[in-house]
Amino acid sequence: MTLNIVNRMTVGLEIDADLRNPLSAQDRAELRDLLHRHGLLLFRKQRLSHPQQIGIMECLGPVLHAPDGVGYISTDASKGGLGTGELAFHSDLSFTPSPFQAISLHAVDVVDDGSSTRFANGMAGYARLPAEQKRQLADARVLCAMPVDMGTDRLNERIPPAMPQHWQPAILAHPHTGEPILYVNQQHAARIEGLAPERSAEMLRELFALLYSDDNVYEHRWHNGDLVIWDNLVLQHARGDLQNSGRRTLQRVVVADKSFFDLCPQIDVQDPDYQRWIKSTDPAADRHLIEGVVERGARRLEQGGTRAGA
Repeated sequence: MTLNIVNRMTVGLEIDADLRNPLSAQDRAELRDLLHRHGLLLFRKQRLSHPQQIGIMECLGPVLHAPDGVGYISTDASKGGLGTGELAFHSDLSFTPSPFQAISLHAVDVVDDGSSTRFANGMAGYARLPAEQKRQLADARVLCAMPVDMGTDRLNERIPPAMPQHWQPAILAHPHTGEPILYVNQQHAARIEGLAPERSAEMLRELFALLYSDDNVYEHRWHNGDLVIWDNLVLQHARGDLQNSGRRTLQRVVVADKSFFDLCPQIDVQDPDYQRWIKSTDPAADRHLIEGVVERGARRLEQGGTRAGA
């Protein structure tokens, strides 16, 4: 099978290929190389089952066979998670030691052109940094925390000690290419280590403005049959409010070593307050629910308990 590049977007490539056909060893190697170099691959007019999509993603690494790795993202709660709320720019699980490696979404039931996902390029963002900022950020670390309100930033927010959080390098070297990536994102980044709170917030806002400028963002308008694959370290993604977008069900397959619940053992999926929080129409107003979940989970672990569900 030939992978024909038909369009070069602001971020990524559009490729013409019928992915139901078997991928040769050469196809698989080319797919990996294109993703590592360009960050995003778009294939239109696909009709892929979940097993077929899994087979494609296995070219890129270990598929995460867990609820947060193979499933659906949908505005219909009976079909999948993440509802209709706005999602600020983020890299999935950057608040843990092991963010997802690659993500794919396949439009299986959407209103054509009714909604979109936006992608910002951290590799290009680094290249745009002034030399002085590159120097300042070379060894800097950023505290990334699990969001309570997923539609906004974490600046000046109190981060409970038990909330999932991790210090990430502000400049991340890509694990396959070694290319530097500006790895700060709006939804998770709380502060830069060693800076006063006001200066930290000021610098993060400067970095967000650079990353999310129109000429560093690709907005993908979803049509049935679209398959988008992206590198979760190179790119950040976001979406607007979906309340009036109509049907939107995207089939998801993730490449990762560990799931959210493996990496965040203080969160018990069976905890009634966790179930109430994830179904809440206003998670920020109900933040006491998730804060209670993580505090109870942290105490359980301190007392020698195991990961929830283990």
